[in-house]
Amino acid sequence: MVREVISVAEKDSMILGMDPEKLGDILNHLARSYEDDKFLIDLSTSGYSFTVHPDFENEFSEEFHLTEEDFKNMMKDIMLFVMPLVMDKEEKIFAKYGETKEVMNALSILKPRLRNLIESLQFKLFCKTRYLKDFSWDVSIRVRQKGGIKMQFPLSVIKMSLSREGSLLSSVLGEENTVTFECTLRDVEKMIESLEEIKSALKEVQRRDMT
Repeated sequence: MVREVISVAEKDSMILGMDPEKLGDILNHLARSYEDDKFLIDLSTSGYSFTVHPDFENEFSEEFHLTEEDFKNMMKDIMLFVMPLVMDKEEKIFAKYGETKEVMNALSILKPRLRNLIESLQFKLFCKTRYLKDFSWDVSIRVRQKGGIKMQFPLSVIKMSLSREGSLLSSVLGEENTVTFECTLRDVEKMIESLEEIKSALKEVQRRDMT
């Protein structure tokens, strides 16, 4: 019975029949690419989709000797493992492929390598307000004339795009907005001080959770 399930799993999943070392290399590359925003995963409680940077597929396929069809199948297979883990429903993986040695081995390789990706998606999916989707800035000198006096202000314009993809209606309502504001050097320094405090607090919570 187990032998029959393994056969079905290998036929239906590209990654289950893959050499463990190669699978590990692929997942490491995928994790780095996600961190570098070379591919994006859009998700809600109703489903998911992903988009890739124009060069990402060619670079990935060339390095791992994948055809266009192989690349698509591989990404589909990986996402079929990732999404149940994001939803904390690992049993869906076993329901599809069986609780076989091949499946357990694949999970043992995938989980540590895509941990940051999975946690990032969990945060986005279950975020109660909005999360930072994109961030950009530029620096300029603003010149203003008032009462015959010419004044110059070095400043930065910061633009933050916020989204809430965890909402069922996010794609319909376009639940994304952009906040743009101007700030001085002192403003930036104060933000950095606050962000460093937040960073320390988050690291402390993370440290306690791991002990």
